[in-house]
Amino acid sequence: MTELGAEAIRLAGGLIVGITIAAVSAYLAAKWSLQRFTSEKRWERKSDTYSAILGALHEMKRYPDRYMDREIKGREISEEEKNELYDGYRKAHAAVSKRADIGTLVISQEAVEALRLLEKELEAAASADSMFEHVDAQLAALNRCLNEVRNAALTDLRIKQ
Repeated sequence: MTELGAEAIRLAGGLIVGITIAAVSAYLAAKWSLQRFTSEKRWERKSDTYSAILGALHEMKRYPDRYMDREIKGREISEEEKNELYDGYRKAHAAVSKRADIGTLVISQEAVEALRLLEKELEAAASADSMFEHVDAQLAALNRCLNEVRNAALTDLRIKQ
């Protein structure tokens, strides 16, 4: 074999190795980028869902908070304000129920369990002897649920405090 032929074979071998390394590198980089993108999108979806749940729970709290505040101060809530607050409560409750039904597809099992317990506690509050006891039980259930969902979100989203 001539010197020129041997040089061509070395160049071809080096070219094949270089192309193989480049192809494998490009494949791995694309695979890792896609995994990272998917992971970031999943995190964003979880974060958005937890934010929506916490926002709805906070909105649900407005009615019993305002009622208790007025009751303690000996002031009545106007029918208009009562209707506005209750309408917000009802809409927020529907949003929370919807998110709980979606369940562990997006949020943690702990958060789902906290939302399911909230439903049971709100049902139990409805059988209270007085409106004050009813609202007090609602407020306690909502505060407990808010804390549990917030803690579940922090854990699930790996957010350190």
